[in-house]
Amino acid sequence: MSDITNACNNSSRPLKHHEELYLPPHLRELKTARNRLKKVWQRFRDPASKNLFNRAQARFRNAMSEFNQSMYISQNEQLNIYDGTLWRRTKRLKTKRSEIPQLKNPGTNLPSHTDLEKAEIIADHLESQFTPNDFGDPNTERTVEKSIREFKNEIRTSKFKKVQPSEIICFMKHIKIKKAPGIDSITNKMLKNLPLKIILKLTEIFNHMLKFRHFPNCWKTARVLPILKPGKDPTHPVNYRPISLLPTLSKLGEKLILNRYLTHATKLRLPIPQQFGFTPQLSTTHQLLRVVEHINEGKNSNLATAAIFLDIAKAFDKVWIDGLIHKLIAYKFPQYIIEIIQSYLTNRHFTVLVKNSDSTPRKLQAGVPQGGILAPIIFVLYMNDIPQVRNIMISLYADDTAILSQGKTPDKAIAPLQNYLKNLEAWLVRWKIKLNVDKTEAILFNKKNGDWPKVKVYGTPIESKKEVKYLGVVLDKQLNFRAHTSLIKEKYN
Repeated sequence: MSDITNACNNSSRPLKHHEELYLPPHLRELKTARNRLKKVWQRFRDPASKNLFNRAQARFRNAMSEFNQSMYISQNEQLNIYDGTLWRRTKRLKTKRSEIPQLKNPGTNLPSHTDLEKAEIIADHLESQFTPNDFGDPNTERTVEKSIREFKNEIRTSKFKKVQPSEIICFMKHIKIKKAPGIDSITNKMLKNLPLKIILKLTEIFNHMLKFRHFPNCWKTARVLPILKPGKDPTHPVNYRPISLLPTLSKLGEKLILNRYLTHATKLRLPIPQQFGFTPQLSTTHQLLRVVEHINEGKNSNLATAAIFLDIAKAFDKVWIDGLIHKLIAYKFPQYIIEIIQSYLTNRHFTVLVKNSDSTPRKLQAGVPQGGILAPIIFVLYMNDIPQVRNIMISLYADDTAILSQGKTPDKAIAPLQNYLKNLEAWLVRWKIKLNVDKTEAILFNKKNGDWPKVKVYGTPIESKKEVKYLGVVLDKQLNFRAHTSLIKEKYN
């Protein structure tokens, strides 16, 4: 226990000279006089003692205000561009800090007043968000249920790849010390200061985690910080984006599971080549380059390119957990990896923090944990069996999906795209994935303008746009990037 306490102390920030422990002598004298008069007043409770205490309190506050002001001026005079202090101060001053105003309770339509009430209202909204979509294919559901039941009835093997202290040390070397801690308040800096004796104990704990296929429940509660979406009404809870803070030891456990998952995934050549999200040495730039080159090759061959950009509603939050476990079983991952991932995904909870008030814990019925190390990788697996057709190009970056088709005429480019979308719609329903049809966009890259047939998704015609945004870049019909250049200019003007 003393080793953990020492690690905590070593990772704590020492007090600076302008902070209370290092007050100059004249301020310490004023503080002592104020405290002495306060005790006299608390003992006798007479008006004269109260007046003396109030005057001493005012003298101390004025002196502290002058001292803080002088220290602030002194610090500003010492700022420079070489050690980064000027840029850090500028960033802090430019950051907008806004408090959450009174929220309207969707159920009662009454305003909230306390921070706890605000936290509860936002938690109510998020609890309804972290549920599976209420549609699906009965045949697929039966197949998934049977697959999981048969897997549970299999004879459990005791094989698993043991955790070595070097794995934990390697993780600790690369973690960033300024990352916010989870609900347990254990920081990354504390982990970095742990002695070897504690690292060996952690190794033993993680080996037991893998042996018994149980992810500890105390690591499965996320603390959610609500951040207002730009330009949205702050009085509605739906307009807040949840930022999840997970326990640091949970992330370490995820990393150890991920290392074992990737060993098997690499042998299976997962994910598919069209998926660039969360894949080593691939980025949004590579996927954009692939899409742009495909369109330009079509132009050079006098082919029209029809493209549709899908928007998946709450992609990470609505993952059907049983469906994901079924896919792990189908890909024949080792038994212990499937069971530990199942334990990791089930019985998860979250609380919402507003100032210093935490909401009551709420259960997550679906989805992969936001902010996790393992979560995005297994989400990619969930998308891995997306339908593939020879004359259709699929472009994936996690859930950002673009589908392209080419033909000698716009009609011949749109027809195969429409046929593919029918197969895709059935696949989306089977795996309980919902599209935002109103946010899905289509575009036709063609030299000639005309009234071409519209692509339909679930029977809804998708209006063809002159420009679309994909992976942060605006693509226009001529592919000259003028629209994107103008957007960047406006952003920095």
